[in-house]
Amino acid sequence: MKELNIKITIPALLILALIVIFLIFKKTSFFQKSEPEILTSATLEDAVNISSLSTAQFTYNGIAEIYDNDDKNSVKCYVRYHAKVKAGIDMEDVVFHIDNEKKTVQPILPKIDVTSNTVDENSLSYIPDNTKIDLKEALTACQKDALSEAERSPQLIQSAQENLRSIIEALILPIISSQAYTIQWDE
Repeated sequence: MKELNIKITIPALLILALIVIFLIFKKTSFFQKSEPEILTSATLEDAVNISSLSTAQFTYNGIAEIYDNDDKNSVKCYVRYHAKVKAGIDMEDVVFHIDNEKKTVQPILPKIDVTSNTVDENSLSYIPDNTKIDLKEALTACQKDALSEAERSPQLIQSAQENLRSIIEALILPIISSQAYTIQWDE
């Protein structure tokens, strides 16, 4: 008799397990028809809203000039330094124009700015070597020099723009492609 109970119990448990699995799947959206999601610029802005984003980095080994007082003709000393300057945007400033008829999304990107300017204070060396300069004054001069060089660097801005486009595409493509939209960049 024990054998008979075991044979009946195993099929009963399998049937019960199949019923439970079916009910779980039935309650999920797997079996339900979902209503199409309406694509709005707010949806896309929420998808890319990650605050400040640095999209390119510029490493600079430079020499800054420190002047006597405010006299730009008289150099007190030179400071050799290493700096890392990052460029990017505030992602909250990205705007999307959606054309529902053409099924296109046009990201409008803000101007790329320098987001970080870090001078390695351990890398500072002075010319002449015996110069007595306040560390804060030297760091300020180096930061100004690195910022000036970075802002004049077309490679930094171009690299930042290309990386930013790739990031925006990666963030919004899963959302828009499910609704047959495409990205249209303003050239």
